[in-house]
Amino acid sequence: MCIVLILSVLTGACKNQTIDTGRSYFNEHIYVDRCSFSRTTIFVGEGGVMYVNDRSYNINITNSMFNNCSSSSQAGAISCISKNMVLFRVCAFKCITANYYAFSYSNSLNDHIFKYLSVTMCSHNHIGEISVRIVNGYQNIDDCNSSLNIMKGYSSFSFYDPIYLSSKYCSFAHNIVTTSRTVEYWGSSGLVTYSNFIHNNSPTSLGVLYLSGSGTYDLKFCVFRENQNTLCFANSGTMRISHSYLSHQGTLKSGTGSLLTPTNVSFVTMNTIPIVFFKTFLCHADLEMPFITVDLKPTTRKANVYFLFVILNV
Repeated sequence: MCIVLILSVLTGACKNQTIDTGRSYFNEHIYVDRCSFSRTTIFVGEGGVMYVNDRSYNINITNSMFNNCSSSSQAGAISCISKNMVLFRVCAFKCITANYYAFSYSNSLNDHIFKYLSVTMCSHNHIGEISVRIVNGYQNIDDCNSSLNIMKGYSSFSFYDPIYLSSKYCSFAHNIVTTSRTVEYWGSSGLVTYSNFIHNNSPTSLGVLYLSGSGTYDLKFCVFRENQNTLCFANSGTMRISHSYLSHQGTLKSGTGSLLTPTNVSFVTMNTIPIVFFKTFLCHADLEMPFITVDLKPTTRKANVYFLFVILNV
């Protein structure tokens, strides 16, 4: 079953409609459920599957898969500037872009609610930087997975200028970056709890975890294990790590310049054994029935809201 509702009120559905030349939608609610998207060619433009640039829109994508989606510009699958953004039980696998955001770029005025998002093996061809960037709004990121991503430049996940970041039960494991930093935090403040940071790398002193903000980011009850080179770098703001398990052979923290002192990163009340350790998972879209695969075709798209897929209600 693959259902896509593009409606002001989420009732009814479009049936068996193929979009070959692109279509624009000017309603305020977009709901995508139980769809699988894949590409055989690279889309020329921004957002390989979905592009929204309108602050009046609420975006909900649930129980769906993005497989091998790509863009010649940025955002291999999703590029959305919207009012609210929800991703629930969504998988991204081998998505790529020529520039930034291998899987998604999300910029929301109010809320980002990401739960059971799994992003794996994106930028597997060593092209593109940042697999997922989340910008502005309240960022609620729970039970998400980022693993086996290979970024040409930097950052598997980028949390950028949130009003406040709240994240728990996430796993960042076996990600490779060729320039610097695996997970980056920008902006005011946030709380990260019960999360894994395992076997990620940072080729430079900018750290596996990078902070450039105006406030304090607290990381509690987390596991930091087998990460390579510098673990933490605070460009500005303060990063506090506590009640966590740490097993690291490289440099714990680094920084140069007036804002960069060892006190910008602190490790207090650490644990001697892992208090939480859960396995990396590749996909958490546990659906009751198989996907319908939607093979995306090259199109020309116009206006500020458009999609590239077949709409089915079966």
